Amino acid sequence: MEVCEVTDRDLWSGFVHAHAPVSGAFLQTWEWGEFETIGRRSIRRIGVFAQGELCAVAQLVFHLLPFERSYAFCPHGPLFAISGADRQKIFEALIAFLQKEKNVLFFRCEPVEEDRFSPKGGRQSIPLHPPHTLVTDLRDDPERLLSRMHPKTRYNIRLAQRKGVVVRIGEDVDIERVWVIFKETAIRDGFRLHPKSHYERMLQTLQGPKGPRAFLATAEFNGTVLAANLLVDYGSVRTYLHGASSDQLRALMAPYVLHWELMLDARERRMKTYDWWGIAAEDGSQPEWTGLTRFKKGFGGEEISYPGTFDLPLQPFAYRGYKILRLGVRTARSWLGK
Repeated sequence: MEVCEVTDRDLWSGFVHAHAPVSGAFLQTWEWGEFETIGRRSIRRIGVFAQGELCAVAQLVFHLLPFERSYAFCPHGPLFAISGADRQKIFEALIAFLQKEKNVLFFRCEPVEEDRFSPKGGRQSIPLHPPHTLVTDLRDDPERLLSRMHPKTRYNIRLAQRKGVVVRIGEDVDIERVWVIFKETAIRDGFRLHPKSHYERMLQTLQGPKGPRAFLATAEFNGTVLAANLLVDYGSVRTYLHGASSDQLRALMAPYVLHWELMLDARERRMKTYDWWGIAAEDGSQPEWTGLTRFKKGFGGEEISYPGTFDLPLQPFAYRGYKILRLGVRTARSWLGK
């Protein structure tokens, strides 16, 4: 097997399109790699070849650490063209390639294969992207889609329509109009936002037409934004990445009609799947996601689970030091209430 960097954009994009999973395929696209190349990060696109044929790829985001060290993160990957025992051999070849990089402490990955392949010797880590999600099949006609929803979800969609909530998708929406309610939602629900520039850059960088397209959508009443979503289209999948809702006029149920119109719009664009990008695990380990999960499941769909996030130490002693340092940082943030 030969492991080397892939510089042919068409070769890379064709492989990802053919072998990516239903959920999170956009994270391995060439264009997403360009978006990730910012600040203390760099990108390398690694391919594994067997008898001259590309059989696996791993888009690696290198995160800079103190003392000129780094770690390599492969979001929702690696991606394989083959299954079975050969997959572990490919993975080992990729690890051997990374071990030649003296400043790389560990390899972090998120296997997404249907047979739940997980790397031999990998240590489970905190998920960076949701390992459990819900996907709604959009190929049925709208009435059948509605019939599969929870009755309360259908009622709320129709209520918002009757009250005159207006949905705007894409071209007429910019980050300035929705940033206030994104901040409002983060405070209310207790999560940390990226800087506004992060979302601006995403919207500017991911513009398709062949690669991922990022865009905003809003639900408004009398010119006031009541709900906003940031989404990514890639291939036949529309992914709901981020959402926000105002504390004003919550009885109008704006988030419900916003998602419904986004599903209808995706159907018109011949897309097959609406990915809700994360629901709570069934073991009850994410109680803070209970309400959001109930909301998403109300629209109907199939649950998908992936193995999770794994770390493979390349320098075990230095890796242990990194974990101790990270634990200290998290503890300090908890004490400071951040």
